[in-house]
Amino acid sequence: MLKLESPEVRMSLPLEPRAPDPTTLAAYWAEYEDLCRQISTAQHNEDDENLYEEGELEAEWLQAAGLASLAAPFQDGQEVTEAQLGEAVRPLPREQAAAVRRRVRRLNRTVRRKRAASRAKKPDIRDVFRDLETFKALTADLRWKIL
Repeated sequence: MLKLESPEVRMSLPLEPRAPDPTTLAAYWAEYEDLCRQISTAQHNEDDENLYEEGELEAEWLQAAGLASLAAPFQDGQEVTEAQLGEAVRPLPREQAAAVRRRVRRLNRTVRRKRAASRAKKPDIRDVFRDLETFKALTADLRWKIL
């Protein structure tokens, strides 16, 4: 062993590294493999979510839950009314009704977003190239004045 001595500290450092304890090493590798599995599962789930358009996952969930009547308005591009929602969740327990309400809220938000995006004014092609026509007219006038 190498001994370091100083006025303040006296300590010994081993010259050769110790071999790791087999149980500690096994626990480390088990934890590492578990983390790799979790990351792989998380990436797989993210890939599944990316396959759906906005709102489709909620609509599919409602259909799987037996509430296709709540998914139908979304597919027609309409919002689910409060009356339709209230009628559908009336027989459900409170927790399930809350989950259904959250999904329907997301669907309605998606419908409103899509409707607003479709209403957004698209520029008229004549407005886009109006400046170009003005520029051409001005340059033509200048050419005649120079000649």
